[in-house]
Amino acid sequence: MGVEIRYMTYDEIFENVGIVYDFSTREEDLDLNNVQSMNYFLDKIAFVPNEMIVMYDGTQVVIKHKDYDFLVQLDSYGLGDFYSHAIEISKYK
Repeated sequence: MGVEIRYMTYDEIFENVGIVYDFSTREEDLDLNNVQSMNYFLDKIAFVPNEMIVMYDGTQVVIKHKDYDFLVQLDSYGLGDFYSHAIEISKYK
């Protein structure tokens, strides 16, 4: 399973390439599909600036950072229910 921490900063995304970030929206009683959970991660957990999004395709997002010379790919998927979510963080190829 992935790393479960409540918040991950935008900088930490680039520092943690290769992990899967798990989170739950059960406390908020938010049942989210994979596209909604990606948006939740971008807006409410990591606070990724819109201008740093290179490609947005619902469950897959590619982002850049001014301090890094590589792009990061984020892939959203569920963990068995609409309250348990995962974001896979990898280096964009």
